[in-house]
Amino acid sequence: MKQVFLRKDEKLLWKGRPSNDRKFCKADYFLIPTFALMLAVICVIFVFAVRRSKLDATLIPFLLADALMALLCLYGLIFRFLRKNYIKKRCRYYITTERVIVVRKGRLRDLHIGDAARVARVTEKNRRGIGTIYLNQRWTLSNLYDNTGLDFDFLYGDGTQRRWGLPLRVEPLAFFDVSHCEDVLKTLKQAGTHFYKA
Repeated sequence: MKQVFLRKDEKLLWKGRPSNDRKFCKADYFLIPTFALMLAVICVIFVFAVRRSKLDATLIPFLLADALMALLCLYGLIFRFLRKNYIKKRCRYYITTERVIVVRKGRLRDLHIGDAARVARVTEKNRRGIGTIYLNQRWTLSNLYDNTGLDFDFLYGDGTQRRWGLPLRVEPLAFFDVSHCEDVLKTLKQAGTHFYKA
């Protein structure tokens, strides 16, 4: 766990961590059925191919590719939740008089409180008051996979980098799955009013 040190004259206003009461996000409503359907189709193709070919040697590359796709679907159905839980247990959030701090995936990232307060808003709040607060950008469709276990580091860059011909987006700075998210947002906005006019 990264150690968080406050600067001179900086005071801690709030600290928290992701809530364990929220297991699923909105993206899971289509990711789970999609991965389940893909896995079912892959298994049917696998069984059909094996029965038709009687394990012909020319079919081995196809079967290996099919098995790899099945493993990816299993990750999407089951193992990504284990990864998400692992990340959540090691994640901490802080609001100080000068900045917001996120310790996630073994990295400490911070942002000036005025910049965060200007952009911050709650997304994906459920009935129990658990929600996500994006701090460095507005939520867009590209944020759909954030906090799902599918948000791998190699998908992010500085906004100008490209991979496979596609631009890499900046990794979002956010408080994911925070309890009483409206109160946390209010604390953040109040701390940020010293630096900007709301």
